[in-house]
Amino acid sequence: MRDLATCGLDLLPPDVAYADIRVVRRRHEGLHVQDGRVSPVVDSESAGIGLRVRVGGQWGFAATNRTERAALGGLVGTAVGQARAAAGTGGGHRGLGDPVTTRAIWSSPVATDPFSVPVGGKVDLLLQASALMAGAASGGCRLTAEASMDFFRDHKVFANTEGALIEQTITESGAGLMATATGDGDVQRRSYPQSVPRAIRGQRGDFATAGYEHVLGLDLLGNADRVGAEAAALLAAPQCPSEITTLIVSGTQMAQLVHETAGHAMEADRVLGTEASLSGATYATPQRRGSFRPPCPVAWARSGSMTRASRGSGWTWCGTVCFAATCPAGRARRRSVRRPPARPGPTDGRGCRWFG
Repeated sequence: MRDLATCGLDLLPPDVAYADIRVVRRRHEGLHVQDGRVSPVVDSESAGIGLRVRVGGQWGFAATNRTERAALGGLVGTAVGQARAAAGTGGGHRGLGDPVTTRAIWSSPVATDPFSVPVGGKVDLLLQASALMAGAASGGCRLTAEASMDFFRDHKVFANTEGALIEQTITESGAGLMATATGDGDVQRRSYPQSVPRAIRGQRGDFATAGYEHVLGLDLLGNADRVGAEAAALLAAPQCPSEITTLIVSGTQMAQLVHETAGHAMEADRVLGTEASLSGATYATPQRRGSFRPPCPVAWARSGSMTRASRGSGWTWCGTVCFAATCPAGRARRRSVRRPPARPGPTDGRGCRWFG
C-alpha cells in the first residue's frame, strides 16, 4: 500500500502544485443472531484509492476501487483533468498553510485480536444472549431477540507531495443486544448498551477502537435478561402523558440528543444553505455567529422528519423546528410536541421519568 501511494505521486505532471493520496483497505466481520437462528456470517474486504490534486489554484479529485499499479495512471489523469477544467472559474490561489511532512506508523491498541477469535465461540455467546432475552418475555407478548457483533480493521496510508507518509492500522470492535416486544397492535424496543439499535454503517451496539476484550467487557450475558424484561414491560406500560415535565436522560441518549440538535445543525452544507431542500435549514446561520445565545440553555432541533434519537428516546420532532431545554444535571424538559412520545420508564421517586 505504501508503494501504491508513492507510485501515484510519482506519476503527477509538473504543473501539479500539491497533491495527496490515500490508500485504504478494510476488513469487516459481522455476526448476527435472531431468535436462535444464525444469519450468514459476513467476512468481507474492500479497498480503494483517493487522489486530490491542485493545479492553478483549482482542486481535482478522483477515486477508484482498483488497487493495482495499472489503475494509477487513469486515476491521476482524471484528477488532474478535473482541476485543469476548473481553470478560470475563480476562487483559487489560496494558501494551504504550513507544509505537512509527518512520517509515522501507528496502530490502535488491541489486547485480543478479534479476527483470531474462533467464529464458533462468538456465535455461541450471541446464541446464549438471544435465549436469555427471549426467556424474559412476559404478559403474553411476542419477543424478538437479536444479538450481534461486528469487527472492523482499516489499514490506511496517506502521502502527499510535501513529504508526508503516514500509515495507520485501526481496529474497531463492538456488540449489542436488541429486544423487540409486540402485542395488541403495539411494538416496543429495548437495546443494550447503546440506545441506537439499528445498524449504522454496519455497526450495531457499542464500539471502541479495541479488540475482542471490549466485547467481553460489555457483559452481554449479564444484561440480556434485563433487556428482554424491559422490552416486555414497555409494551404493558401506560402511555406517556402530554405535559411539560422533567426527563432524566441516560448518557448515551444525551450524547445522541446533542449530536442531532447541535452536531447536524452545525454541518457546513446545512449552515451555508446548500442542503435546505433535502434535510432542512438550521438555526446556526453565519449571521448569528458570535451573537446567538439560546436561553436556559436550549438545544434546538433541526426541522424535518423524526430522527433515530427520537425513536430511541421518545422525542418526536414535528415538521417545524421544536426544541428541548437542557438542565445542568443532564436532564431535559419536553415542550409541546404534536404526539405523545414513547412510553417512559419508571419514575425516580420525584416524578422524573427515565428515558434511555
